[in-house]
Amino acid sequence: TKRIKIILLGNGIPLRDHPQRVAEEVAMLDVITRGRIVSGFVRGIGPEYYSFDLNPAISRERFEEAHDLIIQAWTRPGPFSFYGKHYRFRHINVTPRPYTKPHPPVWIPTLGSTETVDFTAERRYPYMMLYTPRKRMQQALAEYVRSAEEKFGYTPGPEQKGWGIPVYLAETEARAHAEAESHILWLFHHGLRMPYNMLNPPGYTSPKNLVRYAQGGKSSFRDVTYKQLIDDEWIFVGTPESVHDRLVKYATEMEVGHLIVLLQFGSMPDAMARKNMELFARFLLPELQPLNSRAAVTART
Repeated sequence: TKRIKIILLGNGIPLRDHPQRVAEEVAMLDVITRGRIVSGFVRGIGPEYYSFDLNPAISRERFEEAHDLIIQAWTRPGPFSFYGKHYRFRHINVTPRPYTKPHPPVWIPTLGSTETVDFTAERRYPYMMLYTPRKRMQQALAEYVRSAEEKFGYTPGPEQKGWGIPVYLAETEARAHAEAESHILWLFHHGLRMPYNMLNPPGYTSPKNLVRYAQGGKSSFRDVTYKQLIDDEWIFVGTPESVHDRLVKYATEMEVGHLIVLLQFGSMPDAMARKNMELFARFLLPELQPLNSRAAVTART
């Protein structure tokens, strides 16, 4: 590829013992692609803390410290020393330096904790959520705007707001639902399903956010139905015309500048994914790209 952006949405930086390796890997990709890398930073989810035998109670501290180390590694001439609470290095001197100056764009995908909202708003990073109902997405973006305005004195533009949404298109509504249902249910019943204690191990989530998550209702996708997923707009399924109208309406209302469209998900086979991509590229992409002036529509497979 020569023009398309390559978005890394899932670098769990507190899970790494050497964040400067993330800095060097992303910088190398940025050089190879001549500035087409977007670097997403996440805390990681509960099962990863079990797998890596890390204390989830210090995950946010490690996340913020790893973030600061990586940004310095990209922007500060080396060698220099970094002595933090969780990361201590005598010499940091990343090679190569990033192609993008001062550094590749940083995006923050999240589950919506208050602490992450404030962290992202303070640094003016794009904020987004994946696998969430549309109304919760609107609520999360409103919280982000409120944090930016009330705590940091500015109003985020469309380029700072992202929305991740799975989409499946077909020639008729009935055919779209018939083809998509089993693969959507595989995604939520198997791919995303996990016990709540694994998703949120003790100490991972602040008490304030634990209360909010508990009030939100479901803590597992085990019993969610296809109808619920469609009605609550976790995913958009239908003809290019019907999906186009909804995407335009909601993206305009939310002033979303980064529409992350997932066109392959769950157990969907290659042929279905390619057809879905083709329909989206032919009928939706040209009209969605100019949305919200500085919008950037990205298709993910």
